[in-house]
Amino acid sequence: MWRDDQGRDDGAMGSVGSVCGKRLNVMIPVLLPALEQHGRLKPGLADRDRVFAITPATIDRLRRRKGRGERR
Repeated sequence: MWRDDQGRDDGAMGSVGSVCGKRLNVMIPVLLPALEQHGRLKPGLADRDRVFAITPATIDRLRRRKGRGERR
């Protein structure tokens, strides 16, 4: 989804563990600003809007894909 300054793309996923997409989706309005505040994530405005618009099903699909090591 995003990469931080060092090129890591797992900052957000490491913070949420194994929370399902349905629960993660309602956490986004709290989680995203906290990750930004602590420097773990630096999304652009377009990325930020995409995160707030994501559906629980899409979250689950992306997490399954990441678990299998696939790239988009």
